[in-house]
Amino acid sequence: TEYAEHFFGIFKEAVRCRLRSQTPVSLFVSGGLDSSSILGMAHHLIGNVVSETGGPAVYSLLSGHPDADERNYLGDVAGMWGDTVHSASMDNSTADPLADQARRFLDLPDFPNGSAWQPLYDLARRNGSRVTLWGFGGDEWLAGDRAHCADLLLRLKIPTLLRQIRHDVAKSNIWASRTFTVRDAA
Repeated sequence: TEYAEHFFGIFKEAVRCRLRSQTPVSLFVSGGLDSSSILGMAHHLIGNVVSETGGPAVYSLLSGHPDADERNYLGDVAGMWGDTVHSASMDNSTADPLADQARRFLDLPDFPNGSAWQPLYDLARRNGSRVTLWGFGGDEWLAGDRAHCADLLLRLKIPTLLRQIRHDVAKSNIWASRTFTVRDAA
């Protein structure tokens, strides 16, 4: 209970301080748990936040591919709060070649599917937004990721890296081998 209360307090403060803006605040929502939680917290705080621009504008990236289409989830979330959703399609977006991104930014390129978000950034920017909240990274923060292996490699901690990889693979196999069925829920 203490961990949950502590997390709630940190989460609330993180959203609250990001709602302060002189331009409209955008919120990218997929209908998933991370972005939907941020939207819910933003609405919870709207009455307590002094804002010249009102509440966040809700944006979503749409896809014509059935496996990537989250409109049903998004509709439920937006409907709960009475939000209008501004949307852009990812179907016609094309990624800059990764080498071009690396040369242009003098840094690691965007993840391969990151360029699909560009139409949404452009739409929010055209509507005056300079601040965007979204749930990107929530899965990694709450469930973990493998970026720690890159840090070990960078520091040449090879034995530790190998132990970590073995541990991660073992855990991944445990998680992957567990399948959830309706029978399990009963």
